[in-house]
Amino acid sequence: MKDPYLHPLNMILYGPPGTGKTYDTSHYAVAIIEDKSVEEVKEERKEKGHKGVKERFDKYRDNGRIEMVTFHQNYAYEDFIEGIRPILKNNQSKEGQGQEVEYELSQGIFKKISKRAEEEELENCVLIIDEINRGNIAKIFGELITLIEESRRLGETEATKVTLPYSGKSFGVPNNLYIIGTMNTADRSIALLDTALRRRFEFKEMMPESTHPKITTDIKGVNLQELLKKMNERIRVLLDREHQIGHTYFFGVEDIESLKKAFQNKIIPLLQEYFYDSWEKIDLVLNQNGFIDSKSIDEFIDSDRFKKSDLIDKQGKIYEILSEDDKGNGKKWDEPESYENIYKKGENTQNQEQNESGSGG
Repeated sequence: MKDPYLHPLNMILYGPPGTGKTYDTSHYAVAIIEDKSVEEVKEERKEKGHKGVKERFDKYRDNGRIEMVTFHQNYAYEDFIEGIRPILKNNQSKEGQGQEVEYELSQGIFKKISKRAEEEELENCVLIIDEINRGNIAKIFGELITLIEESRRLGETEATKVTLPYSGKSFGVPNNLYIIGTMNTADRSIALLDTALRRRFEFKEMMPESTHPKITTDIKGVNLQELLKKMNERIRVLLDREHQIGHTYFFGVEDIESLKKAFQNKIIPLLQEYFYDSWEKIDLVLNQNGFIDSKSIDEFIDSDRFKKSDLIDKQGKIYEILSEDDKGNGKKWDEPESYENIYKKGENTQNQEQNESGSGG
């Protein structure tokens, strides 16, 4: 039986990528179904390991009490609520065998779990919507956006039902169905979120935790917690707080090789996306540690006519990611100092400048 004060019926976990939003939905879902606080479930995970929580989550999902869906640009009302779908049927007539297209009414995931929750009125059910902000909310929910309000749920004083357009049947949302969404703020800020959705959900922010215990503080002297902290500080200055780097990007990074791969395959591509390939800013986030190679435009000017053109900024530079095959410089990827410089070099430079100015006075 649901405790109306323990969890909100409609909730969205939001924050930058890599902050564990989707991972945390399993804790919230299990907590809701078992009428516990999410803190209790997380404490159980610490004591017994994540496997126990995952096994319970999988069990509830197998018996239909938890459903998951990911929104995207092409996701529609017909996928979520109900719609007419084509199906292929084998034709075994006298004229010969073949396949014919027939149409049937199909129930979407929201309608299915709503019916399940209504049948099991003493049990809580949970629908998890990953990347909820990527879908067209008006297109997906349609007239049902009103029905998810707490006061409009079945069993409440202002309970409301609508007639579904395809089946023509009356439909309402039970008050024991919880909706948990996740939202990546690098894609869209809350301010730009659909107004109807914003009014009907409670929001829980999940920001990067640079001191997360799963982030190591010593890989040949490299402190990843300090490294993440400094990079995010610069991102907040150069861009905003919504586009920081989540702590999960550094989970499982335990040696220089895995750290190198994390930067080459995840961190730098993410920064490219954030800054629209503005390499000067990316280089600043990395504290100009040498991973971004810059060359003078003069090096690429190979004719007098090209050199005299007013269209070229002679003082400009061309940036590219340092190649592992770049003569001796490619070894920077394997040097702990390269990663230490992301969070140490600026401090050392500042101290040096202060000392020089002090001695000069």
